This record gives sequence, C-alpha cells and structure tokens, in this order.
Amino acid sequence: MRSIILLIICIAITHVVSAQQDPLYGLYPNNPIAINPAYAGLNNNLTIYSTYRKQWGDFAGSPLTMNAGAHASIWQNRLSAGLMIVSDRIGENINTQTTAQVGYKIPLDSKGTILSFGLQGGMINYRSNTDQLTIRDGGDKAFASFRITEPTLGAGMMVKGDKFLFGVSIPRLVNGAIRVGDERISVYQQHFYITGSYLFHMSERLVLKPSTLLKVVKGAPLSADVNVMAILDRNYGAGILIRNLNTVGLMLQLAFFDKYRLAYVMEIPTGRSIGSNYTTHELMLSMRLRVLNGHDYSQSNF
Repeated sequence: MRSIILLIICIAITHVVSAQQDPLYGLYPNNPIAINPAYAGLNNNLTIYSTYRKQWGDFAGSPLTMNAGAHASIWQNRLSAGLMIVSDRIGENINTQTTAQVGYKIPLDSKGTILSFGLQGGMINYRSNTDQLTIRDGGDKAFASFRITEPTLGAGMMVKGDKFLFGVSIPRLVNGAIRVGDERISVYQQHFYITGSYLFHMSERLVLKPSTLLKVVKGAPLSADVNVMAILDRNYGAGILIRNLNTVGLMLQLAFFDKYRLAYVMEIPTGRSIGSNYTTHELMLSMRLRVLNGHDYSQSNF
C-alpha cells in the first residue's frame, strides 16, 4: 500500500516539476560536456560518446535519460565544435534536445593550463501526454497534454591544468513556460552548475581524483554531488559518490585498446530519499580518435 501511495504522489508531482529539471548524471566527471559546452574539444581530439541512465529502476514513471554526441578540437586546437542529442523521459513527460557546441581555448601559461569558453544552441521539444495518467477530477487544465518546440541556448567556462579542472555553466539560459487557458505551466527553470576535479598523485601508478558538482536552481535547495575515484595506471578506476546525503553509489571505469573508455555507476537511495529498493544504473562508452594534425588521443584523467 505504501508503494502505491508513493507512486501516485510521484506521478502527480512529476507533471508539475519534472520538466523543470535538467537531466541528472552520475558520470559527469567522465563527460562534463553534458552540462558544460566549454568541455568540447578540451582534450585535443575527437571524442564520441553515448550515455544511458535509468533512475530508480522498477519504479513506474522513473527517469530515463539517453545522451549521445561527439566533439572535437579544430583549427590549431584553438576552436572546438560538437553535437549532442539528449532524450529525457520522466513519467508522462519527454524532453528531446539537439544542440551544437562551439568553443574557443586560450593557453594561460607554459605548463599547459587552458581557459576554454563554450556556447551551445539548438532546439528542445517538450512533450507531456497526460492520457497515461489516471486523473480523479477531469478537466483540470494543469493536467492538459501539450507538445512544444523552443530554441535553447547555453554557455560555460572551464579552466584545465595538469592536475585540476574547474568549470561554471548554464546549459539552458532561457526559462520555458506555456499557457493552457488561464494556467501558466513551467516547463523549464534555469540551472547553474559549478564543477571541479583535482588529481592527487599517490605514486607513479595510483591517482586519487575527487570531484564535486554544485547545482543551483531558483526555488530549490542547493544540490551537492561529491565523489572520489582511485585510478590505477590511467586505465582502471573505482570510487564512491554521495549526493545530498540521500544517495550513495559505486563508480567503476575501464580504459582499453588505447582509445575506449567504459564507465558505470550504481546509485542507491538512502532512507532519506525514495528508498533503497529503487537503484539507479548509468553506463557510458566513449571513444577518442586522432583525425587532425595536432590531435592527441592519449589517455586523460579529465
């Protein structure tokens, strides 16, 4: 009975607020471009990637996110370009986004520190099919189905050094809302991200990489994501994550054949969240290629 009540509450809430959220990623240290366009081409190669995330498995209407794209450095490794497609489904809401990224990198010193600026723009389609819901009182305009497509624009900045990576970004600068009769329904609220990673070289083979992600949304509490990964020989990694003290997780990564990286995270909600029975699984595969003069596909911890 408790599960049924939770399900009803979750579905009712997602129509009002879920479309206002950016997709959630546990593997953001492996693929920062998902939240910051300044990461495009930052490692001076062509990177192709794909991510699949199923949140709260076995919970009806739970979030499902798929993200795929590619980005590369061009013109003397100063300019960068990329393309990203995201599909994010929560309950009866489906958001599909296609964006192109452009960036420019500025060397800051002789040690390889780089300042990168990035922009992204494209289109996003918001869909809500309330026919999938069982509504007790019909005719409520707040539960009307809709389908709209709007332009989207985002911006970000990153600084990368030999041992650190820091970035700030707003992936979607414009808030989104629609009107159904006299009702104003918010379909997106602007998000602001701060990310950072640092490398502690424990030995010639072992590196510790703590990372953090702070997310700020108007009208919502600050979200904090912290993780620590141990990386051996740049190829094998294992770590733990904590998000808002209501989610813990295990992270694994494997680099192979000099160009591929496979990463996985399993998250378990604590008693302060939805409940430990509903685990989250996220999987990412990426490939680095050298296609232009000056490209470098050597393994990077960032």
